[in-house]
This record gives sequence, structure tokens and C-alpha cells, in this order.
Amino acid sequence: MGIYLIPLCVIVAILVIAFLFASLQQVKHKTRYIVLYVIAIIMLFAVIPINEYLTKFTQISSEEYLLILIFDIAVGYFCMYIAGLLKFNLLKQKKSSIRKCLDRKATKKCRCSIKASK
Repeated sequence: MGIYLIPLCVIVAILVIAFLFASLQQVKHKTRYIVLYVIAIIMLFAVIPINEYLTKFTQISSEEYLLILIFDIAVGYFCMYIAGLLKFNLLKQKKSSIRKCLDRKATKKCRCSIKASK
């Protein structure tokens, strides 16, 4: 009965690792979202071995079986979602820094043109 908890615990552990890795500030943004995409791909491909394990070694009901597989797929897509959010925030930060730089440059040109006209 408790053998089907093994894949479930592994999926939860991977979810916790993904959350912890996404919240690390010491790691670069690009590395964070690439690792989260890799975790998501692994989770989506892990459906096949989990399916084989559950059919061969456990005697569980079809509801529990489907719940575990759906949870695995949901964790994979959630990791993709978190990676997308990290990438979006990174692009948003770059856009705002470029906009600030362009604003500073525009004000410098205005000041120079005002000085030249006097």
C-alpha cells in the first residue's frame, strides 16, 4: 500500500527543490530559469517511468494512479510557469534600465542644445 507513496514523495521533493532554487538570489537569473526548464522537462518525461513503476509494483486504484500522474504533470508545468515568470521579470528589469539610460541621454542632449543656443 505504501509503495505508491515513493513516486509521490519524489515529486514533492522535486517541487520543493525547484522552489528553493527559484528563490536563490546568489544564482544568475538565466541559470535559474534554465534549470527550472530542465526540471520541468524531466518531470514531464518522468511520467513514463512512474507509469511503469505504478503498474508493475503497486496495486492501487485507478483514481490514485491518475492523481499521481496528474500531479507529476502539474509540477512540470508549474516549473515551466515559474521559469517563464523569472524570464519575464528579467526582461522587464532590462527594459526599465534601458529606458532610464535613454531618458538620461535625452536630457543630456537637451541640456547641450540649450547651452549651444545661448
